[in-house]
Amino acid sequence: MKKSIPYADKILKYARPKPWFNTLQRLLLSYNFYGTVAAIIFFWASLVPSLLPRPWLMQALMSAVAIMIGYGCGTLLQKLSRLIGIPEPKRIRTIYTKRITVVILVIITIAMLALWRVWQTESHLLVNQIPPTVFGVIQMLLTASLLSYLLIVIIRVLKLATIKVQSRINVFLPRWIGNALGIIVITVLLILIFNNFLYAAFIRSANTAFKGRNLGTEAGVIQPSSPLRSGSEASLITWDSLGRQGRNFVAAGPVVNEINRFTGQTDALEPIRLYAGVDSAETAAARAQLIVAELRRTGAFAREVLVVATPTGSGWIESEAVESIEYMHGGNTAFVAQQYSYLPSWLSFVVDQNVAKESGQALFDAVYTTWLELPVESRPKLYTYGLSLGSFGGQAAFTSLDDVSRSVNGALFIGAPNNTDLWRQLTDRRDKGSLEWQPSYNDGRDVRWASSSDDIASFSSWPAESKVLYLQHASDPIVWWSPSLILDKPDWLDEPRGPDVSPQTHWYPFISFFHITIDQMFGVNVPVGHGHNYADVLVESWALLTQPENWSPSKAQKLEEIIL
Repeated sequence: MKKSIPYADKILKYARPKPWFNTLQRLLLSYNFYGTVAAIIFFWASLVPSLLPRPWLMQALMSAVAIMIGYGCGTLLQKLSRLIGIPEPKRIRTIYTKRITVVILVIITIAMLALWRVWQTESHLLVNQIPPTVFGVIQMLLTASLLSYLLIVIIRVLKLATIKVQSRINVFLPRWIGNALGIIVITVLLILIFNNFLYAAFIRSANTAFKGRNLGTEAGVIQPSSPLRSGSEASLITWDSLGRQGRNFVAAGPVVNEINRFTGQTDALEPIRLYAGVDSAETAAARAQLIVAELRRTGAFAREVLVVATPTGSGWIESEAVESIEYMHGGNTAFVAQQYSYLPSWLSFVVDQNVAKESGQALFDAVYTTWLELPVESRPKLYTYGLSLGSFGGQAAFTSLDDVSRSVNGALFIGAPNNTDLWRQLTDRRDKGSLEWQPSYNDGRDVRWASSSDDIASFSSWPAESKVLYLQHASDPIVWWSPSLILDKPDWLDEPRGPDVSPQTHWYPFISFFHITIDQMFGVNVPVGHGHNYADVLVESWALLTQPENWSPSKAQKLEEIIL
C-alpha cells in the first residue's frame, strides 16, 4: 500500500483547472476551424484595391473588422449546417486535411499580401503618393491580427453572456424557448445600450466636443474692424455668435493693397464677407434674414458679383474658393454663407442631413427674393457655390436644371454626395454613351462636369448665359458612395476607369460598399487633383463661370501661386 503524501490531495485539487480557467481559455485561446478559414478569406477580400490608396494603419483597421465578420460568418454557417442536418464530410475532420488547408491558406495569404503591396503601389502612384514599404506590409498584418483578435474576444464575451441568460431562463421554460429568449434579451439589451447609451453618449460627446470647438477662436484670428464684415462693431451679427469657422471666414482674405498688386491697378475694393453662425439666430430662416439685412447694410447689392455659399457641416468654407473670386474681380464682390451645424460633414450627414438642405434653401431663397426686387441693370451677378455637404445643401434650393439656369448667372458645385437630388437626376439622364464619372447632359448646353484644368480649358467657348459646373474626380469616394453598391454594380465601375482609378479596381457585392465607406474617411488626405481635394481647379472654374475682364492664362497662374 502506497503511503499518502500529506496535503497531496489538496495540492492536486488546486492544481486541477478551475471552471473559470476553462472559460478564460475558451475565450482567449480556442478557435473554430471553419470560422478561421472564413476570417482569412474575408481578410483577402479586404486587401483588394478601391478608389484611393490606403495607409497601412487604415488598412489594418479595415482588415480587422473584415476578419471579425468573416470569423462570425464561418462559425455561424457551421452551426446552421449542423442544425439543419447537413453532415460534415469525414475527410474535412481529419487533422491532416486541416493542416494541409492551413498551409494552403498561409501560402495564399502571403501571395495576397504581396499583391496588396503591388496594388497599393499602383494606387499611390496614380495620386502622386509614396507607395508602402515591406515594413509597412508587416505593420499592417500585425496590427490587423491583434485588433481582430481583440474584437473576436469581445464577441465571445457577448456570446457567453447570452448562454448565461439562456441557462437561467431554461430553468422555467422549455429549452427552445429559453434559447430564443436568451438571444432576444441580449440583442434587445445591446440595442438599448447602443441607442440609449453608446450612440446617445457618442452624439452627446460629439456635440459637446464640437460645440466647444465651435465656441473657440483659432490663434491669430481677431475681430475685423471693417464694417464690410460680419462680426465687426458695425455688424448686425455678433462676433461671438459666428462660430469658429465663421470667425475664420470673416477675419481672413486679401486686403485692398494685395488685390491691387495682383491686378496691377489701383481701384480695388475691399471684399464683403458676411456670415451667420448657428448661434446668430434660432432658425435657418431667421439666420437667412440676418444675412439679407447685412447685405443691405454693407451695400453688397451694388457689387459686381454676389456669391451665395453653403458651407460644409462644421461651417467651413474653402478659402481658395473665396479668394479666387475676390482677386479676379478686384474685390468688387460679396460672399455670403450661414452655418447649419458645428459637426463635421460626415457626422452631420449621418445625424441629420436635412439641416444642410434646409439651410441652403433658406439662405438662397431669402437672398434671391431680395435680389429679384432690384433693377435688372444695377443688380450684381448672382452665383451659388457648395463643396461636399455644402454642395448637397446648396442644390436643395433648386428643383431642376432649368430652375438653376433661371435663377443664377452660374453655379459651382464640388464633390456632390451621391444622393444629391439634382446631381443624381442629371447624372441618371446623361447623354447616351457618356461616362458616369464624367457625363454629358443635353450636349453640355447648360451644365458640364470637369475633373481637371484640361477639362475646364476645353469649355472656353461655352456659350451658355447661365453655366452650371460640377467638379468631381473619378477617385472621390464622397461622390461615389451609395448603399446601392451593396448589391448593384455602378456604371462608373462598368465603364472605362477615370485616370486616377486603378484598372484593378472592380465591383464585388458587399465588399465594394465596405471599401468605399472606408475610403470616405481619408478622401481629403490625398494630393490636389484627386479624391475629395479640388483646390487646384478653383481659379479656372470661377474664371469660366464669372468671365472676369482682361483675364489671361498668366493671371490664372499668378493667382494659383497666391492661393495654393
